[in-house]
Amino acid sequence: MIIQRAKESIANRSYISGKETRYYILTINLDRPNYQVKVLDNYEEIAATSIERGLGAAKKEGIRLLLKHLPTVDLDEMTMVHYKDDRPNGVVWQKDSYKVVKHLLEIERNSTAIHLNATFLDDSLRRFDAYRANHEKEYQANERGFKDEIAAEIGQIFVELNTKPQFAIDLLILLLSGSDDSGRTRKHLQRLFKGIVWVEDFLVFLRHAELPVICSFIGELFDEGITEAIRVSLSEHYQSLFNTGKFNDTKKKIESPVHLLAMLLASYSPDEYVWYKPDSFGPYVDKLGLIAPHDPVERYTLYNQTAHLVLERARKNGHNVQDLNDAYHVVYLAQQFAEETGGGLITMTASQPINKILYGPPGTGKTYNAIYEALSILDPSFDPDLQENPLRRDEAVELFNRHVDSNHITFCTFHQSFSYEEFVEGIRFSEEKKHYEVQDGVFKRLCNAARAVSAERRETYDFDPQKTQFFKMSLGNTNNIEEDEVYDYCISNNVIALGWGDDVDFSDCQDKQDIRDEYASQLPNDNSYGAEFVERFKHWMRVGDIVVISHGNKKARAIGKITSNYFYQSDTSISYYQFRSVQWLYEDNEAMLPVQSILREKVFSQQTIYMLKNSELNLESIQELIVGDLDDSGQEQQYVLIIDEINRGNISKIFGELITLIEADKRMGQRNELSVTLPYSGDRLRVPSNVHIIGTMNTADRSIALLDTALRRRFEFMEMLPDYTLLPTDVQGVNISLLLETINQRIAYLYDRDHVIGHAYFVMDKPDLEDYTAVMNNKIIPLLQEYFYDDWEQIELVLGGAGSFGDTSYFLNKETVQANLLFARGRTTSLEPHKTSYIVQPRPTLKAFKRVYDRMSNLVDSGIQV
Repeated sequence: MIIQRAKESIANRSYISGKETRYYILTINLDRPNYQVKVLDNYEEIAATSIERGLGAAKKEGIRLLLKHLPTVDLDEMTMVHYKDDRPNGVVWQKDSYKVVKHLLEIERNSTAIHLNATFLDDSLRRFDAYRANHEKEYQANERGFKDEIAAEIGQIFVELNTKPQFAIDLLILLLSGSDDSGRTRKHLQRLFKGIVWVEDFLVFLRHAELPVICSFIGELFDEGITEAIRVSLSEHYQSLFNTGKFNDTKKKIESPVHLLAMLLASYSPDEYVWYKPDSFGPYVDKLGLIAPHDPVERYTLYNQTAHLVLERARKNGHNVQDLNDAYHVVYLAQQFAEETGGGLITMTASQPINKILYGPPGTGKTYNAIYEALSILDPSFDPDLQENPLRRDEAVELFNRHVDSNHITFCTFHQSFSYEEFVEGIRFSEEKKHYEVQDGVFKRLCNAARAVSAERRETYDFDPQKTQFFKMSLGNTNNIEEDEVYDYCISNNVIALGWGDDVDFSDCQDKQDIRDEYASQLPNDNSYGAEFVERFKHWMRVGDIVVISHGNKKARAIGKITSNYFYQSDTSISYYQFRSVQWLYEDNEAMLPVQSILREKVFSQQTIYMLKNSELNLESIQELIVGDLDDSGQEQQYVLIIDEINRGNISKIFGELITLIEADKRMGQRNELSVTLPYSGDRLRVPSNVHIIGTMNTADRSIALLDTALRRRFEFMEMLPDYTLLPTDVQGVNISLLLETINQRIAYLYDRDHVIGHAYFVMDKPDLEDYTAVMNNKIIPLLQEYFYDDWEQIELVLGGAGSFGDTSYFLNKETVQANLLFARGRTTSLEPHKTSYIVQPRPTLKAFKRVYDRMSNLVDSGIQV
């Protein structure tokens, strides 16, 4: 019997592995999902209970029992070990890592001790109540019902897993692949997660792995919950199948996303596990005042705990939240509630603008994470694993760069000389035109590009990029306002007109030579280039080709599809005679397109008409403008402006009058829409709702408290702190994670938390002590000099002391310099009798690193008895 064997094992103290501790939390797996929990103090049982909700619940209960016995227990005093009779490796006791136990302890203490934003939590619950009171039928049908259906279908399969494993797995394959009679489960998953490549990967595992392997993995998942070991285990199974050719060979790497594991657990045990959608939980957790860890497994653990907190508070205060699925929707719908609607939902057909600033000390990953923020805005189905998995960083950067090339993302850096003229518009000298002109800044260009795709289109045209030719053409002289009548006539009459050739009719000219002969005969004094332009207009252009009407060399104001061959017309109101009919696909003379919406890296030439090379075209942007809505979700294309170091510029001067227009309710199409007339061009500017602003802010330069009040009110702030879990704990015997944590604790004590040092300084592909020595001497110590204004005594405190000159066991060496030994006798009366001189030790040893965080060795070296 399991319990008897476990008792004997406990009596023999077989659970002890490695360093012994005073307290032990033991969990014993009786049969899924039943566990017994025991807490030992000096090997004597002080508390015990039974849990019927799996290992995750058993672990939490063990922590609760220990904290009830000793609320102040230290992490180093406890060990958590789990007994399971039938592990594949034959080892019955499995110890949790220090990191796992630390996280569980923090979560349990946080659930009772942390200062949550209770106002926000209660407000989200009240809004959820109001929503259900008015939309219960809609909630059950459109929000909750299909998730219940997924969980019920998959959960029923898991009931069969123990007795009919092959039948259960076959049925799971049918459901996930959509091959069952209705295909509803797959459609529901697609609706919930939008991108479901991970389902296809899991199906490969279900179809090709051995049945015992599949059952063992699923059983471990149900027993252990989501752990890093479980996630790695599935990744290893995937890799094994990849190596044997079971996966599509175009895949580079197959990962096991946390939301897959969460979906399986939420279906198996809906009372314990919640659905995982980080884009919903992330903002909610931030507003609660919690800090979400970077590790995806730890993040899910926090989100699951948050759902339980929501459910617990709802039940306590009588809100209409019955289970974790309801709690999930409190979180999900909180992101959609408008403050003005008293609980009604915002209409999500228009994008909700995001103004966010990532702030924190240097090296905490603000710019690094701005990439992921931008990608998640641009693609609602953005794969969470792409963000969570550092091994896929190159893929994320490649995707980011594609969006930059497509003009969806614009990146700029604020600095002391950055101005309104660079950000919005200003007068600049044009080398090509040899005079001053109004030029658009980065933000105005982005707004005009975003406005173009959000504007109502005249017509759409699903062109073939391989067969369609593109031409740039001018209509009239953009420097002469009187010639605007040419443009207006063409727009109104659905034509394009060429001024070259005057009133000569070229209808009978069959080729280029005919045109040249006729041109020379009729217009002998005209520029010979005119014949070339007529040739392009009459013979190069084809019906179905696309013509872009420029405004100068940096803007486009119309795009048309050519619908007729060349024709001559003399009875128009303009003095142009060469025409072609067009169907206007896009036209906006108020907010013109930046050239980047048409060309990737060039500006338009001043030639009247010429063919654009396909290799130079921004085809993705053009398709968004004239093909129609390319987004499967029905959302218009989003645009993101990333402002690095936003606090280094003069915010009020750079944004100017636009500081008001970036508010959500002042955007285009919103209830309080505003526009401004710009001072140089006279253009009317409105900020579209599909423009989002992400800023980064280094708190070592400037505290949030010192930011412009107008800016603070219009942005939400996300704090980025050092993540010590990303750093190694053993590099040739040095704990880099603890080294940085200790340095930062001292900086926070001596200075403030805005000046701690980020983990990025210590992140390396191949950690080596020699490289860390260079980081300390060339980056960290100079940074400390800047922080403490060369107060070396403070720096010495941070680095754990200083040795005498030549002592390589310290990062700093110092010596006392006597004034009377340095200067001539009788010349030192006005000087300090002695001073301490410091130098940075160029070749610190292993002991110098350990000395920073090993206070015990410092005490021993100081001669203090310990």
